[in-house]
Amino acid sequence: MLKMFEKLINEHGSSTILKERLELFSDKYSMLEEKLSVSEQRNTILETENKILQSEFQQAKEEIESLKQILEASAKENSSEKLSEIEEQILQLFFDTNSEIPTSQIAGQFKINIGNAEYHIDKLLTLEFLDATYNMMEDPHYYIRPEGRAYLIEKKTYAS
Repeated sequence: MLKMFEKLINEHGSSTILKERLELFSDKYSMLEEKLSVSEQRNTILETENKILQSEFQQAKEEIESLKQILEASAKENSSEKLSEIEEQILQLFFDTNSEIPTSQIAGQFKINIGNAEYHIDKLLTLEFLDATYNMMEDPHYYIRPEGRAYLIEKKTYAS
């Protein structure tokens, strides 16, 4: 009989422990479910914010590109407005003669040294108002480009 009581006590003790463990497991499972739910909500919020940020980023990139184009156009316009009087006169010479002219002839025409003439020609080349033809036996010969003609006509500075 003692064995029976001992068996009952052991079984009852085991079931009590098992019940307590099941309750603990159930509590932990409920907490994990709650954490998962909160994490899923937070993830949804973050995904929405990410989509908004991506859209704003794309809009910012497009605006930056647009502003770059405006700045480049403005810089080109401003740089073309900064021709000195002699540079405009050199450009006008090309416009009037409509022929290729070497640096030495430009220097002689305007009574300036070759270095000064090359400086002004370099600026006009950079602005793409002039272009050059090269021959190994001669100095380069320069000629006016459509952009140079347009500058003179649009400015109505010298062209008649």
